[in-house]
Amino acid sequence: THEPRTGEKMHQTIIVHRSTFAVFHVHPYNGGMWPSTPQNNAAGNNLGDTGFADKVGFDIYVVSRSGLTVYSPRQKQMMIVRTGMDWAKVRGCQ
Repeated sequence: THEPRTGEKMHQTIIVHRSTFAVFHVHPYNGGMWPSTPQNNAAGNNLGDTGFADKVGFDIYVVSRSGLTVYSPRQKQMMIVRTGMDWAKVRGCQ
């Protein structure tokens, strides 16, 4: 499900449906490539991306200028899925 724009700065409220299995979101240019943590997040909410993932039990993916990363609450680990942004280019479009 695509969440509507809320106008929030450095934070996005989302609705979690029963069928949700992962959340993808974009970090701003200077936001870093890794999912935020309870100790280090712009909202200062003691959750961040990883705390939210631990709470709801599904993966949190971050698209940034450096690539695509994920936090897995099952493995309690952050991983690089893809580096750079070449993977996001659609071939043949002008």
